[in-house]
Amino acid sequence: LRRAGRVKASSAFFGNLFGVKPILISDRKGQNYALKKVKGIANARNAVLELVNEAVTEETKVLNIVHGDCLEEANLLKDLILQHHSFEEVRLANIGPIVGASVGPGTVCVFFYGKEVTIEGND
Repeated sequence: LRRAGRVKASSAFFGNLFGVKPILISDRKGQNYALKKVKGIANARNAVLELVNEAVTEETKVLNIVHGDCLEEANLLKDLILQHHSFEEVRLANIGPIVGASVGPGTVCVFFYGKEVTIEGND
C-alpha cells in the first residue's frame, strides 16, 4: 500500500512494526477505502468474517477468495468462513498483476453476491 501511494511511509512503517492490517472495502464507484484497521492476522480474519456475516444472504451461492501469493492464509480464511456459511461453490485464485501491484503480497480478498454495499466515498 505504501508503494502504491495509498498510505504514507511513516504509517506503513509503524503499521508493519505493530502488525496493523487494514480492512479495505470498495464503494459503489469502485474506489477502495480503509473501513477499519485491526492488529494481527487473526483479528483481520475475524473482521473479514464479520463483514461476510453482515452481507451473506440465502441467495449467496458462490464465494470468491483471491490472494497475493499467500494461498495458506487464503485457505485459513476460507475454512473460517465455511464454518459459518455454506456455498454451492468456493473459488480460490491469485490476484492479478495490476491489482497485485497496488496491494502487494499477503493480501487476501473476499467477494460474493449478497446484500448491497451502500458505502459511498467522498471522492
